[in-house]
Amino acid sequence: MLTPAQFLMQRIFEEGIKPNAEAIGRIAEAGGIAVVVWEVEDSELKEGLRADGWRPDRPVFPMTKRIRAVMAKHDSVTRRWLDKRSDLSLARIFLFVHEGTLLLNLTPGHGISLEPGSTDRERAMGPN
Repeated sequence: MLTPAQFLMQRIFEEGIKPNAEAIGRIAEAGGIAVVVWEVEDSELKEGLRADGWRPDRPVFPMTKRIRAVMAKHDSVTRRWLDKRSDLSLARIFLFVHEGTLLLNLTPGHGISLEPGSTDRERAMGPN
């Protein structure tokens, strides 16, 4: 039996990532970060995302300079993740989901993972 978090991650992968794998791959191959918008209900957030290139019929778009600049101010983990290079060996996915965001790494042969240290729980616990 899956925990609620595992169930959500499975749904995100099956419904948000897999159907958009081709678009995510193209963005990563060009060295960019794919932004995926999945089950976001907040109208203000949707309005801002539309300004950056999101459309309800196109849930994936390359991260814009504006999003990158805003997120770079967030914390050191996010800055480190933004500084990595996407390519054929690592696709980075910035996921807007429900009321939050996730930093995802997709590595061929290894699957998808959360960026270490990027969850609210990990940040609350502080460095080991």
